[in-house]
This record gives sequence, C-alpha cells and structure tokens, in this order.
Amino acid sequence: MLVKKDSPSSFDKTLEICFNYFETKQYIMKVLIKAHLSDHFTSAFTHIFITLINDFPAPWRNWDNDLQVSIGVQFATGGIINVLIGWIATDCKIDSKIMIRELMNTIQDLGAQ
Repeated sequence: MLVKKDSPSSFDKTLEICFNYFETKQYIMKVLIKAHLSDHFTSAFTHIFITLINDFPAPWRNWDNDLQVSIGVQFATGGIINVLIGWIATDCKIDSKIMIRELMNTIQDLGAQ
C-alpha cells in the first residue's frame, strides 16, 4: 500500500504522498472520471481505508471509537478524493505543493472557532 510504505509522520506528508501518487496515475483517473466511475472509486477507496485504518497509526488522529473512525475516514477520503479529481480534471496545472498548502489551510479553517 502506498502510504504504509512511506510511513508518513504528518497529515500534510500523507497528502504529499497522495498527490504524488495520483499525479503519476492521471491517465487512469481521467478514464474513471470520463466513465463516471469516480464515485465507485471513492467508495472502494473509503472501504479499503476503513478496513486498514488500524495498520496506519497517525499521531494527528485522535479517534476514540468506531463511529469516529468511520466518520473521519469517510469525511477525509471523500474530501481528498474530490479535491484530487478536480485537480486531475484540470491536468494538474496547479503545483501539488500549492494544492497541499491550500488544502491544509482549508482544513484548519474548518476547525477555527
């Protein structure tokens, strides 16, 4: 699995791994998008991640129960995949580092009070 191999120590490092991976898989993702299969991909990816979440310890994740894990994974994977799909649909014109920075800023703004 791509994330387990690199053992990211932070969420932005996880995003970097995802963006780098999907940038190299643009062609495949564009085929899925054109075939209207991105929802199926999102569902399958989310299911796999929920199944394997315990194999990926993360110091930034403080989920205490199964409901938090389920909600957290669904929210994170759905959001990240949608951002990746939008980025791929524009041929990855914006540098991945900028995308990661802006995504991290957006996520932090969601928790601001």
